[in-house]
Formats: sequence, structure tokens, C-alpha cells
Amino acid sequence: MEKLVTIREAAQQLCVSIAAVRGWRLSRKHLDFVKVGRAVRVPQKSIDKLIERQTVPHDLNSVERKGGVCVTSKTQGLPPSV
Repeated sequence: MEKLVTIREAAQQLCVSIAAVRGWRLSRKHLDFVKVGRAVRVPQKSIDKLIERQTVPHDLNSVERKGGVCVTSKTQGLPPSV
């Protein structure tokens, strides 16, 4: 069975306020939630996935395209011709 944590525990793990996690629940963003009677719980797997999605890679030399602009550690968002 998957581990479920309270809203308070989820907020502590993510270093955000309880109000932020409650807001995410109401807007159905970022995390999955489980209702057990009146209690609301967050699957630990959902917290782990959020952390993984929000993790910035350590490789600063990687190239990424955003809106036609080449973004690297050297250009810092400047157009490729600059």
C-alpha cells in the first residue's frame, strides 16, 4: 500500500506553507490528493514526483530552446545572434 501523508507533512517536506498545499488542492495543481472520510492525504509518490519535476539539472552547459531563443549558461537568454 502506498504511503499517504498529511497536508502538514507534505508542506514540511516541500518547504512551503500549509496554505500553499491547500491552495494546490483546491486548484488541483502540482499534487494528487486522496480523501479518506473527512481527512485529506497526499500520496508520498506524488510529492516525490513534484520534487523530481522541479529539480534543476546540474549541467549548466546544456542547451535549451525557449520561444526561439537559445538558452545556455553563456548566453543567459540572449538571442543566438548576440
